[in-house]
Amino acid sequence: MNKLAGPIFRFLSFMLISFNISGQASDQWHYPLYLSNLGYWHSRIPVLVRNSSMQDVFGEPAILNIGKETGELHLSGIDASGIRVTDSDGTELLWRITSPGGGIVIEKSVPDNSRFILPVTIRRGLSETYYIYFDNPAAWPMGAILEEERYGKKNKKQTALQNEETLKVEIKTTQALSLSETGSNEEWPANKRWDIRVPVKVFNLSKNNSEPLPLYVKMEQVYLRLHNYEAKDSPMQLGNEANGSCFRFENAVLFEKPVAPLSELTVYAYFNSKEKGEKSDREKEFSDWHNNSRNLLLNLPESGEINKAGWTQDLTIVPGKTYMFGAMVKCSDKSQEPLIGSIYQ
Repeated sequence: MNKLAGPIFRFLSFMLISFNISGQASDQWHYPLYLSNLGYWHSRIPVLVRNSSMQDVFGEPAILNIGKETGELHLSGIDASGIRVTDSDGTELLWRITSPGGGIVIEKSVPDNSRFILPVTIRRGLSETYYIYFDNPAAWPMGAILEEERYGKKNKKQTALQNEETLKVEIKTTQALSLSETGSNEEWPANKRWDIRVPVKVFNLSKNNSEPLPLYVKMEQVYLRLHNYEAKDSPMQLGNEANGSCFRFENAVLFEKPVAPLSELTVYAYFNSKEKGEKSDREKEFSDWHNNSRNLLLNLPESGEINKAGWTQDLTIVPGKTYMFGAMVKCSDKSQEPLIGSIYQ
């Protein structure tokens, strides 16, 4: 009987392409964030903080009022458990919301007139943009908040920096992201050979079309959560058509799929848990990949040696494109484990 592997999803963010709002890398929509639970964040609020003092600040609190008026943080009524905060590089930060009564808000709706404490690190005379992400219905609560000791006790006086109002905060307009979904309703293959399938989600956060790019999925946790680690040796098919091309490592899968702009694609990996894969299956997968025109196959005789300089090849790097470099080695059973090193200049 066919069965779906329930919540056993292997989630892969399409990090080779980023969603750019203004065309700048610093404005990319950050993903994945902590405890996404297979969802993505639909909205975020950029917060620009400028340090106009003559000294650097490290973890200094910027206090933002939550409300519906201009100049306030529009988080009233938002589920607090789905809030995440990053700097412009995508590094996640702890945060803290206190209600009008002084309580800590970590879940359910954020009350109006609450305060949002954002720790900022900014060099003197410079500014930094922080992003407050929200609206991911699937997200799990973080379970950790910014501790009060990080920015001072309740009874402690505000620092000189705050008294001098040297941290200038500007709350920007809320930005939104919406992705179309494809592939989640894929029918099982007509061949009844397959009894387990695992969904793999791929995100394209870009506005522009792109050529198919190699996607590398770590599968070890998938096998463990299936409670069937031997599945790594079972026959596998990617997609419900037998002609789908992929290459399997011991604990990973490499494949290519076109993904439309601003979309999330679900690809299913089908397994036959009652069979063990044959060596010839892996050899065919290897042949499919090394015959691709972008790859180079080197056949070395069993007694051959590579000179001390190694193998070199010049590649033209085009601005604006992403390149993935890797090597796959096929050895005879009696060969010793090869040693591969790569140097990029």
